[in-house]
Amino acid sequence: MLALVTRRLMTFLAAGALAGGILLAPTSAAQAAVLFSDDFEQPTANVWTIGVGPGGAWTTATEDGSKVLRNPRTDLVNVQARGGWGAGTGTTVSARVKPTSPLSADNTVSLLGRANINYYLATLTGGRLELTQRWFSTMTLLASAPFTATPGSWYELTLSFPTSTTVTASVTGPGGTSAAVSAADPGGTSFGEQVGLLARYTSASFDDVRVTNALPEPTPTEPGPCPLSIAYAIGAQYPNSFSVNITVRNITQEPLNGWTMRWTFTNGQLITSLFNGVWYQVGPTVTARNPTWWPVLAPNASLTFGFQAGGQGRGYPPTAFTVNGAPCQPTFTM
Repeated sequence: MLALVTRRLMTFLAAGALAGGILLAPTSAAQAAVLFSDDFEQPTANVWTIGVGPGGAWTTATEDGSKVLRNPRTDLVNVQARGGWGAGTGTTVSARVKPTSPLSADNTVSLLGRANINYYLATLTGGRLELTQRWFSTMTLLASAPFTATPGSWYELTLSFPTSTTVTASVTGPGGTSAAVSAADPGGTSFGEQVGLLARYTSASFDDVRVTNALPEPTPTEPGPCPLSIAYAIGAQYPNSFSVNITVRNITQEPLNGWTMRWTFTNGQLITSLFNGVWYQVGPTVTARNPTWWPVLAPNASLTFGFQAGGQGRGYPPTAFTVNGAPCQPTFTM
């Protein structure tokens, strides 16, 4: 199918952009950076907060030649999966969505953005595309347009936050059918930045979830120097698992107000738990952030975080380290 061919051509992920993973680097004005993506073709860890597998409605399955995330049930009111970061102002969230049971006012599928307790939704419902804001228990319809989604067909659903005062939604279906809506952003103080997938009394499949910059990137510039020194120490090693401690130190003259580190495993390693930080992994790409209780790292201050992982670790140090988009060269010890 076309989407699968497109995915193969993109491979998302050459060098800085790893298979099924993440890209955060200078780009041209015609190409937005991919902040998060998951096509469900590769193992993931700590990504989707309502899990895939036993105990949950979500499963992975192969449909139309590619793996998808599927909710097979029509008897549950609020089946959600949330993951990734970056769905704030200036971004676009997109996903392919295939409802597999009839849609109505009460049977809907949605794409979520800026999600935490509250969130925004682009929703396919009975004969309409709706743009909605959820504020605690209150749902506010911001805009809607006529659009009929047929069960068994794939649709590209998007939710955008182009400015701090505007939110938009759009859908494209087979044969070029489409609809788009825009509304003033009511704002709020308790929104997050995760993305999400939601099915209400509806079975559905989801694929190719992406968060990209909604606004054109500025003229490319050389990335700045790495703001952190990184000491990567491999600890206990077992036949199928290992542990690592990573110590970072602010080597700039200014406080570092938040940091995001990315690296690429080279031998199929998959993190199972991480302490003293916030993280997720898509395929070989790991994204780790400063712990929420330590948002600022003062000049020359240090922080150690660590993880347990499955797979062989010793002799296979990761590559392609970046901090806030700048390339970094760690020191490795075993």
